[in-house]
This record gives sequence, C-alpha cells and structure tokens, in this order.
Amino acid sequence: MSFKVYQDKLTKAHYIAKTQFMTSALHQLKQLALIFMLSIAFSSCDQLKDMLGKKPVMTDAESVDLVTPKFVQQFNELKDQPGIQIALVIDPKDQGSAFFEIVSFDQNTLTAYDVLEKAHIEKQYHPGYKKPEVLVLSLNGVTRKKINGRAHDWAFFYLENKQWKLSPKGIGNYELKDGDMIGFSFSSWKNINGEFKPEKTPLDLFKQKP
Repeated sequence: MSFKVYQDKLTKAHYIAKTQFMTSALHQLKQLALIFMLSIAFSSCDQLKDMLGKKPVMTDAESVDLVTPKFVQQFNELKDQPGIQIALVIDPKDQGSAFFEIVSFDQNTLTAYDVLEKAHIEKQYHPGYKKPEVLVLSLNGVTRKKINGRAHDWAFFYLENKQWKLSPKGIGNYELKDGDMIGFSFSSWKNINGEFKPEKTPLDLFKQKP
C-alpha cells in the first residue's frame, strides 16, 4: 500500500470518527435540552396547580358568619320532627373554634347535662361535684384557667327571645323542652352588684349583616 493511499484511509477514518463524535454529542445535547425543557414545564404545571388548588383562607369570624344562619335554619326545620331537638352552641372565644350541634332525644325529660353527654364533644367535669350538681371544667379541650391574671371559666346560657340569658341553674338542674337553644361561653367574670357574672355571652346567632 502506498503512503498516499494509507494517508487517505487514515483521513477518512478520522473524519468518520469525528462525525460520529459530533453526532453523539449533538444527540446528548438534545437530550439535555429536552430534559431541561420538561423540568421547566413540569415546574410551571406544579406552580399552576398550586395556584389553582389554593383556597381562600377565611378567618374564624367569617367562617362563623357562614355557618350560623345555616345552623339556625336547619334547627328551625328539625323542630317539627318527632322527638326533642336541642341546639347546642359552644363558644370558646379566642381559645378555639365555635362548635354547633343539634342534639336529638326520644325522652321527654332531659337537662343540659344530658345534652353535653350526648353531643359529639370532649368534656370534663369537676370530680368534686355529683349529678345533678355538675360543674364543667373543660369543653373541647378548653379548660378553665387564668388569662392575663384573670380567671376564665365556662358560663352556661339559654336563649330567650333571640337573646342569651345566664342560666340561674346548673347544667344538671336546668330542664329543657323541644326547640330550646343552650350555649356555653368561655369568659372572664366580673362583680356586678355583688354578684359575679360572665363578661361574654355566646356568639350572636341572629346578628344582622351590615
């Protein structure tokens, strides 16, 4: 083989190797570009998904404003049903979220204690008191305590003419009838004419929207 023929073959082989290398490199660059573009696309989809999936956050007050009228409406509709229907409202104020439940009974004689016992809530009573003299210590995890140096406790109310009235009796002695509404408010207490009374009533079920 002449030197010229050998040189031509070597040049051709070098050209083929160079071409294959460039083709392979180009293919790898295309793959990297595709992976990069896909990652951007998926990232954008995730961001878009997050944006579409986010729900507006409501405050507790806004949530209560939505729930309260529906609760009252449902209770008014159920009052005509057989048995005894009692509306229960638990308002822990800034210590938690308000709780609503319509509690149904077949029995004719019942007390507020019976309502708490049947309601789907967490409750704790003072161990030093026996039924009917029942003292509530905790409702839904909110326990009587001092806040800013002031004692806070659960106060028991009943609804009369759309207004909350402090019950003159304890929950074990307060008898209920069909359609009654009772409420508990976590409140500090103050001395009014020689008598300690809670400063806060349960939330207003019939508040007029501005």
